[in-house]
Formats: sequence, structure tokens, C-alpha cells
Amino acid sequence: MEKSFGRRLRQLRIEKGVKQIQMSQDLHMTNSYIYNIEAGLAYPSMSQFFGICEYFGITPAAFMKFDSEQTTKEEELLETVKGFSNEKMDQLIRIAKTI
Repeated sequence: MEKSFGRRLRQLRIEKGVKQIQMSQDLHMTNSYIYNIEAGLAYPSMSQFFGICEYFGITPAAFMKFDSEQTTKEEELLETVKGFSNEKMDQLIRIAKTI
């Protein structure tokens, strides 16, 4: 699980376009600690994990979808439609079913 966690962290970091050093500074962690997490040699505490999720703008559940490359797009879609009325949601569902 630690290696999967580390791979997921690396994937999200790369998608965000930040280097390990920048992420470590932003999260007030050492660069070697981020490296160790990505390498599967360390695991963050729960509070650090929640901070990492906040940094990437995703939920902990979305982070744990190790094998899903679409997680970020799904989160973006869900965030976009949050304020839609029922009518707009029905229209979107009809469109999605035809694609």
C-alpha cells in the first residue's frame, strides 16, 4: 500500500506541475520526507495526509483511488455541477447518456 500511496502522491504532484522541493516547502515538510513518501519508505500522519489532500484540492477518498487516472477530472466535473438546478442536471444526464 505504501508504494501505491507514494505513486499516487507523485502522480498528483506531477499533474499539479510542481517539483518535490516546491511541494515540500509549500507543505512545510523536508524534501527528503516527500521523496521517502513517494518511494514508499515513509507514510504521512493523518494530519499531514489531510494537508496533502487540501494541497491538491481533492478529498481523501479521491486520493485513495490509486488506479484511477480520471479522479481529477471526476472531481472537476462534480465541482462544476454542484450548483446546477434539477433541470440542468437532467439535461446533463441526457447528454452524458448519448455520448
